[in-house]
Amino acid sequence: MLKQVYRTIKRNSSVRHNLGGIRSGATPRGELIRTALEAKKIYKFKNFCGLMISRIGVVLCTCNRKLPVDFDKVSGYLMSEKGVQTVQISHNICEQPSIIRGLVRSERLEGLVIGACSAYETLFRDEVEAGGLNPLLLEVVNLKEQLAGTHDHNRATTKATLLVRGFVEKMKYMDIANQVVPERISSHGRVTRRALFRSIPKFLKVYRPTPIIEGQLCVGPKACRFCIDACPYGALTVREENVIVDGEKCKICGVCSATCPVGAIQIPTHTDEQLEAQIGGLLSDIGAGLDRRVLVFACDGSCYPAVNAVDEHGAKLPHDALVVRLPCLGILSEVTILTAFALGADGVLLCGCLDDACPHREVLSSIKEKVASFKRLLSALNI
Repeated sequence: MLKQVYRTIKRNSSVRHNLGGIRSGATPRGELIRTALEAKKIYKFKNFCGLMISRIGVVLCTCNRKLPVDFDKVSGYLMSEKGVQTVQISHNICEQPSIIRGLVRSERLEGLVIGACSAYETLFRDEVEAGGLNPLLLEVVNLKEQLAGTHDHNRATTKATLLVRGFVEKMKYMDIANQVVPERISSHGRVTRRALFRSIPKFLKVYRPTPIIEGQLCVGPKACRFCIDACPYGALTVREENVIVDGEKCKICGVCSATCPVGAIQIPTHTDEQLEAQIGGLLSDIGAGLDRRVLVFACDGSCYPAVNAVDEHGAKLPHDALVVRLPCLGILSEVTILTAFALGADGVLLCGCLDDACPHREVLSSIKEKVASFKRLLSALNI
């Protein structure tokens, strides 16, 4: 796939020129966006999710007024965003979680973004589900952790706005998550001890949706087996000339999604459209006040938990680091990273697990190979 991207850029002099001008700032933002789209022409690209979510709610928690953020300013900006139905400011949402349930019901929300601390994510998801909304349609922005050590009021406000806006933009493309029905243990009726223990594995996987295959995009296993061959867990099989995902074997590493040349297989909470929308929100013009903007793609295995532990250990996160949470770095395609640079990122950091601690060790070699290849591509483009 990387060779296809490189050939596309090499053949198109305007693409090559635009990407080469990123560092110098000589290339206008509009041209950079067109550059990313031109580079993406190697895909039969279409909106995978179908419908756009248009009733998005936002809850901002001040953590008992401890965060150096002008939340009124953040709220005012978000209310001007298309698709945002309401923005609520709370000083301690963790102590009043029922507010979330009431907000989902009263505003008939189709998606919710909460800017708070990461410690109460499970509680927030329970409240969202109690309000009648699919819990996968909740995004939690770990504002407390990502603003740890930031004392500059203006920079903290700008960063908070970018982080929340990134998730709002992503949420607009989250309708595909409605195709995933979470399995949970019902508290109604009698549950035997044996049934309870049998249900525990399902309970633990409730918020980890397996990939979805768009049949109209997939060319079929006879013409293409990239995803099947790339999956390190043997979770993709062929049944009646269709590719099928085995949910029991799938570990949500995302390698199949990154490998598919037509974008036919996607993780419902991290599709190509969602990631591109989130990146676009993080790199929007409102972040011009920051010295630079470095996208940190953080895996759920080690890096994202480490970010959440920053404040607890008295450390701080650089104010120009904007974290994008991923189930695994294997989900990243070369085009996604290229798009980040094309949209104006000053740098990209892939933050994953140590080799001996990675839950997706089978994926490590492909990730390292991808990183090495992409570095060669950037070098060829003088980036």
